[in-house]
Amino acid sequence: MTHEQANKFKADNPDSSKRPSVKPSKGKSEQGSLILLKEKIVLEGTLSLSNQQGFEEKRMSINRDEINIEMLSKLGVSVTCKKGLKPDCPNQDDYFVAIDNEAILLGVFDGHGPFGHDISNYAHKALPIIITNHPEWEKNPEVAIQSAFTECHTSLIHESESSNKTFDCSISGTTATLAFISKNKLYIAHVGDSRAVLAQSIDNQIQAKTLTIDHRPNLPNETERIVKCGGEIRKLSEDSPFRVFFPGENYPGLNMSRSFGDKLSRPLGVISEPDILTLDLTSNDLFILICSDGVWEFISSQEAVTLVNRCEGDAKKASEKLAALAWMRWKQHFDSLVDDITVILVYLNRNQS
Repeated sequence: MTHEQANKFKADNPDSSKRPSVKPSKGKSEQGSLILLKEKIVLEGTLSLSNQQGFEEKRMSINRDEINIEMLSKLGVSVTCKKGLKPDCPNQDDYFVAIDNEAILLGVFDGHGPFGHDISNYAHKALPIIITNHPEWEKNPEVAIQSAFTECHTSLIHESESSNKTFDCSISGTTATLAFISKNKLYIAHVGDSRAVLAQSIDNQIQAKTLTIDHRPNLPNETERIVKCGGEIRKLSEDSPFRVFFPGENYPGLNMSRSFGDKLSRPLGVISEPDILTLDLTSNDLFILICSDGVWEFISSQEAVTLVNRCEGDAKKASEKLAALAWMRWKQHFDSLVDDITVILVYLNRNQS
């Protein structure tokens, strides 16, 4: 399905910008933890239009009138989300950040396919609701997060099959990388290739610790599962990525092994089960970066944390400089093609009340 066909689909099925109506899990009322977070600070991307210019910032929604970008930067939090250079395609990246006195919950979503922007928009709204409504959220976040990823994908599929559907996820989907920071604990969960990186001070040197693994079909564990399910993994050309296909066919051709959506790829072993990492944070842990692959395509984890560190704690300046460097690297390699670029930066050991 082309983006022109996707636009026709949307004309026949008018879109709604409302937050997905996800039912709370048993044991939680509708006044769940997310509502408590929303009484503090919640910022998120809004559904993009295709007529945005390249490198134009995605419009941000902040739930508190008295909060602005500069104030967030002083709290040690910054988000930059830039539209790439892709003809007739809106910014398909999305994000959310929820902050209260003791915790931060945040996520980056990189959509793909004709309805990728709709799916990342849906997922970035639904996932935090599902997580914070889970009965184990406060006592066992890892269990809540694991369950929520599966439930979010299921909810997304049901939405795409409903009578009032606004998108199709047959060959469209999104990555999802989530971080939950509470006191001295860090939880990272992800599907896809939106990388999370922790910057650490070791022997007075800034060092990058990559917290996620890009979920590619050619990784041994991923390959084993996909082949067992009857999928075929190959490249379309020598310099192209490995993709997942039906045997002997050239579809669906997904270049990742885990995601939300991508309904046609599910029988082939593509899953929505996240990898989850839990860390105890120390005073040597300085900041966390979560970025879409528009950043990581031509910038290493180490180069990114070194650049941020040189900005001496100015979160807004650091995220903007990293996004600008990513844009420049894309232009150096492909003059007329740039992927969407999202950077979330959170400095640790700061008072966020």
